[in-house]
Parts: sequence; structure tokens; C-alpha cells
Amino acid sequence: MFLKPLLRSNATLIKVFTGIRAEDFWLKSDQMETEFYEYERA
Repeated sequence: MFLKPLLRSNATLIKVFTGIRAEDFWLKSDQMETEFYEYERA
């Protein structure tokens, strides 16, 4: 299992695993995390 700090420091791994740019991956990940916490509070 890969930990978030390792993946954040190595953009190549994100590209290899997902096929998208690391910046796009982390943007979407942060959006989903925010929406999840909003959903949990509701």
C-alpha cells in the first residue's frame, strides 16, 4: 500500500497508476475528500 506522503512526493507514480497528471489527481482527490466530509456531516 502506498501512503499519501510518498505519492505526493512522487508525481511519476500517480501518472503510472492513473494515467493523469498528478496535479489533476490531487485536485480531484481533495475535492472528493471535501465532499465526503460534507456528506458525513449531513
